[in-house]
Amino acid sequence: MAAPDPKVVMEEFCAICERVWMDHDLYLSLFSDSRDLALYMQMAPMCFQDLNGILIEHLVIQFCKLTDPAQTGKYPNLTTNFILHELPWPADVQKALQEVNDRLMAFRKHIEPARNKRTAHTDLTAQITPLGDLGQFPKGDDAKFLADLQAFVDIAYQHLNGGPRPIHPAAATDTHQLIRALGKAIMFDGCATCTEAARTTAILDYEGRTK
Repeated sequence: MAAPDPKVVMEEFCAICERVWMDHDLYLSLFSDSRDLALYMQMAPMCFQDLNGILIEHLVIQFCKLTDPAQTGKYPNLTTNFILHELPWPADVQKALQEVNDRLMAFRKHIEPARNKRTAHTDLTAQITPLGDLGQFPKGDDAKFLADLQAFVDIAYQHLNGGPRPIHPAAATDTHQLIRALGKAIMFDGCATCTEAARTTAILDYEGRTK
């Protein structure tokens, strides 16, 4: 197999990173506001609790996939480790990539047990032994991971293309429209005997809440 074109490899890796960042934005936009969580409990608690769990498991898997080994058996993986170890870099670029990748791998250590034992695999011991919550990490470290991922991409992309490559898409989610619609629905349901003017006032009051 011919050696892959580093520019093609980086473009594909950036596309994957963008998708993961969008998924992380989706999770934050749905589950980071306590008032939104209260709204879900009124509207459809089981649905949103399930969705929360699904998104967490998905992100654990995606973060680990980005930082998997360069190769599994005889098959290469498109990961930071492949980019670092299998593509040709000048010594200074290699060193800069290594430093950032070390930080990415440090975060991976927090979530890897959850990926290996519960999300990507059903480990027997993890299922029948009370191991507690796997995959916990210090608050905010997921955001640091994404920032480091951007730094890693920028170092490689700058060398190959002469400029940085943003992997954080603008306007990555429109969940605010869903949350707004749920709030309006509850206002209407809670004001079944009100006049139309009263309903309108209730909705305006809801929409004017301070985030």
